[in-house]
Amino acid sequence: MHPNIAREIAQIHVTRWGHAMIRPVPGLLFGDALATARAPIARVRPCAADITGLPLFEEAFYAGVRAAEAALTQLGHAATSIIES
Repeated sequence: MHPNIAREIAQIHVTRWGHAMIRPVPGLLFGDALATARAPIARVRPCAADITGLPLFEEAFYAGVRAAEAALTQLGHAATSIIES
């Protein structure tokens, strides 16, 4: 992967996050649980179908694009969205 990687790494932090498909229930789409799931954690931006409330590829793609665009904006590289016209 990288010939001198051992010399370049000072620390490695590993966190195991479990994952399962979200199960939509009444009140989920507009409740506090999804607002919490959508909230960035420091510079980490959640970007999966789980933050939309529906376990669909299209929702995961949308969430990923939104997270990438938000990260670019935060880094000062704002661009026109590819999902909004």
